[in-house]
Amino acid sequence: MKTIDITDVDVLALRLPGFVPRRYRPHGSGNWSGHMAFASDLIQAIQPKLLVELGTHWGESYFGFCQTIAENGIHCACYAVDHWRGEQHSGNYGEEVYEEVREYNERLYMDFSYLLRHDFSEALQQFSDASIDLLHIDGLHTYEAVNRDFWSWLPKVKPGGIILLHDICARHADFGIWHLWEEIKDRFAETFEFRHSWGLGVVRNSGGDEGPLFTQALFRSTAAVQELIRRQYALYASHLENLLLRSSALAHQVNDDSTYGTAAPVRIRMIIPGRDGSAEPGSDERRVQPGQWSTLSFELAEDPKTAMPGLQPSDRPSLVEIRDLSLYSATGVLLARLDGTAVAPVLLLCGTLASLNDSRRCLLLSYGDEPRIDLLPFHYRPEPVRRMEITLRIDLLDAVTPAVAAFVQSAGAGVASELRGRLNALQAQQAATDFRAMTAERDSLRARLRQAEELQKSLEDQLAEERAVREGIVHSKSWRLTEPLRRIMAALRP
Repeated sequence: MKTIDITDVDVLALRLPGFVPRRYRPHGSGNWSGHMAFASDLIQAIQPKLLVELGTHWGESYFGFCQTIAENGIHCACYAVDHWRGEQHSGNYGEEVYEEVREYNERLYMDFSYLLRHDFSEALQQFSDASIDLLHIDGLHTYEAVNRDFWSWLPKVKPGGIILLHDICARHADFGIWHLWEEIKDRFAETFEFRHSWGLGVVRNSGGDEGPLFTQALFRSTAAVQELIRRQYALYASHLENLLLRSSALAHQVNDDSTYGTAAPVRIRMIIPGRDGSAEPGSDERRVQPGQWSTLSFELAEDPKTAMPGLQPSDRPSLVEIRDLSLYSATGVLLARLDGTAVAPVLLLCGTLASLNDSRRCLLLSYGDEPRIDLLPFHYRPEPVRRMEITLRIDLLDAVTPAVAAFVQSAGAGVASELRGRLNALQAQQAATDFRAMTAERDSLRARLRQAEELQKSLEDQLAEERAVREGIVHSKSWRLTEPLRRIMAALRP
């Protein structure tokens, strides 16, 4: 089995976390918050059919799983197992916790999510052996309890299935998961651990195929690659905390999980091309709240000719995810609808914008305040495009840039050198290819269009001149005096 080294990994092409949870630190409980982006990426990678969580409480981790499954259209049945009475570590609580979790589940995820109000041992019989793709264990944290939970539920996990154990770094009071985790690392060949947010252990059950590249990078990579992955998710956890808890009002909120903070709205600007290729003064501008999916509708120019409008998707460094793009005629007929994977090939990225090369979604990185998207021309007959609808989400990255700089400085000589080299190469390629070459090609097309328009105008001018000459002859005095002669000549022609 080949070990994945730092030289085998395109460091800057690693999945950049982008998950923004809807339910974040409910009621001030956020011990699991730092692992939500990783869990989302893991679910997208392994595409589970059956997911089970042992120990749900307020449901931060569980509803993060459900959100990922819903947003990515994954066909998966999810089960939360908990008696919702509390225990010595979470504290005892009343019926209000279960009622809130039940109401939230029924409101958003009742099509595929089920709450099993049982002890863990009672719920065992409801699942077949080797049936669970992803198991999350986060119940009572004593060594005896978690040891019993792990080994009793392990036969229910498929060969090659994934098990997550939270709080592997907690060593206070009678927490004993760290002890079990040491034993697991000795007995299982494929394990990975995060150390932030009280630690998260990831273990792959024996058997099955080698799994997707994402899990191969977790379990079969060198220490340098594993540390790179750990730091990447720890940095994003810090960014989420800054993004979602930036106001004191949100920091103390206990029940409203639909708010994404008080960041200023992001400006999105539609650039309408003029006849000479420049932007018209009346370009359309919208503002959206960062962290939320927004669907925007733009009316296009009467005659876009061969150029479609451009879009400035953000006015600040950010992650831009485009979910779909729809084009309509003047009469409202749908001419084309492209999802995130289909829309990527028809985008020309210019300015401070780069693609993150995610094969399952259209994910773009704006590293400045002048990003630009140009759409390749669409030709539909007999009805041209008159309206465009785009669904996107903007996640601000104002806290990531200094964090990444600090990470590069502390990542170690080998990894830091690799990162700097890749970053410089990416920036050079971006400047040489995306900005210069694509801009030059676009300018060339616009110049050819102007030449064609000038030629057409020249021909029209010549035709108008010929018509004027002819009209002058027809209405002249000599033309009228010679009319009898022309009739005679016409009668004499064979």
